[in-house]
Amino acid sequence: MTTLPPSNRARRTSPWRFLLLSISGALLLVAVYVGLHVGARHLLTVRTPLNPADAIVVLGGEAEGRPDRAAALYRAGLAPRVIVSGDGDCREAAARLRAGGVAPDAILVECRSGNTAENAAFSSQILRALGARSVIVVTSWWHTARALRCFERSARDMVVMMAPSAGPPPAREIPGEILGWQPDGEHVRQEYLKTFLYRLPGVNRC
Repeated sequence: MTTLPPSNRARRTSPWRFLLLSISGALLLVAVYVGLHVGARHLLTVRTPLNPADAIVVLGGEAEGRPDRAAALYRAGLAPRVIVSGDGDCREAAARLRAGGVAPDAILVECRSGNTAENAAFSSQILRALGARSVIVVTSWWHTARALRCFERSARDMVVMMAPSAGPPPAREIPGEILGWQPDGEHVRQEYLKTFLYRLPGVNRC
């Protein structure tokens, strides 16, 4: 049986086919990338109704916005205690809470946790020691969905409510996020990665 060589026409068109496939793949990646940024306001954000709780937990990672939101909730009478959780800026956050009107003896500080799963696990231990049955968790908008999963896992016996430190920026800023002009863009990209890593088999986080 004789195998015939490919025709000249097939050889001429194969580079064009490769180019077309490459362009289609690149456009698909761009569409997914843009879609994830646009959808982050729904995929990464959880906002629950807020009712009076036994404590507020403010997660580290945002030196001003998160403590300021927690202090506002405390002043509004939504909880009598505020727990600061996180190893990076816990002392600074506690100082910010005091400056925001939170009584010093109402602040508890947990400076061991280095990730969201540990935030939830270590804070839940403190909450149980306080006899808490409900908690308001304060974090950034793009972090609320993963934080809620972690706290619901570690604090199964408590009602967990989420309070974003601020809402997502206006839709007009999405192009700036995509191009790296807005700081939330980098947080959004990292959050998708962390969400994926947390759900890998064997990671066993939340």
